[in-house]
Amino acid sequence: MTEGYILNAVQTATPLPVVYRSVQSGNGTVEEIEEDTCLSENQISNALSGLLLVRLVEKIDRYRAIDLPVEDRIDQKRAFQLSVLHNLSQEARPASDEWGKQSALLVNFEYLVESNTQLFNRKDQAVADDMDTFQRELDYHPDDRQGDRNDMNTDKLTNWTRTADLLGLVRQVRGTDYATAPDPWLLHSTMRLATKELSDPAPGDSDHPRIEIREYFEWMRENYLRIGLTDDGSVPEILARSFEFLSRSNAIRLVEAGDAGAVGLSNVPTPRTMDQAANSIEVR
Repeated sequence: MTEGYILNAVQTATPLPVVYRSVQSGNGTVEEIEEDTCLSENQISNALSGLLLVRLVEKIDRYRAIDLPVEDRIDQKRAFQLSVLHNLSQEARPASDEWGKQSALLVNFEYLVESNTQLFNRKDQAVADDMDTFQRELDYHPDDRQGDRNDMNTDKLTNWTRTADLLGLVRQVRGTDYATAPDPWLLHSTMRLATKELSDPAPGDSDHPRIEIREYFEWMRENYLRIGLTDDGSVPEILARSFEFLSRSNAIRLVEAGDAGAVGLSNVPTPRTMDQAANSIEVR
């Protein structure tokens, strides 16, 4: 049977990590989770549907938590966000013209970054239509159980926005207005993880691990988010704002290391500590 579609299944995203932790603690039925969390039956059922679709719980006779693929000993919230994004990224790889059905969570964010949509309203049909067009251009067709395409509309945009907010990809500004502003510390966590897998472009030159910016973006596309550099080889403005914040906070430095070409930041002030021909991220 064709599985459900997360933009229909999850109307309120906030209970997802709460219900996951309850199942992780051994509560395997709606009744047990309700007693443990004091959430309503509807909230729990909604959250369990979403957790099944992002591959963090499974059900045979009882619900059982699947171990988070990404660990963060300091921040459980960050570990949950990264685990959801990682699981989705493994299915957002079109092969033989077949996408993972839940890829809309990543593809819609990809659209906002590529179109540099910095502010949007989650009830704006024009935004939903533009996302739908972008999905079709990628040949991504999340069909329902009858084989009809799940077109984007304002209800799905609202559900997507609430889930993207939970995952640290957008931020509520006021009411139904949101900013496409990924949490800088979420990106910082991915940079730390990347240093464990990618080679340092100039080992031995610094006490801090470094990764080439181009390699980082390729690695992110494989592991967490469908993002890339602009046509002129710069960090897109929406992501550049997070890079600039992290630089200003001394959490990273943008440095020249190795022989790769320079990578700039689109339309943001150049950080004071950024090398003129920066091509790498030094993670503090």
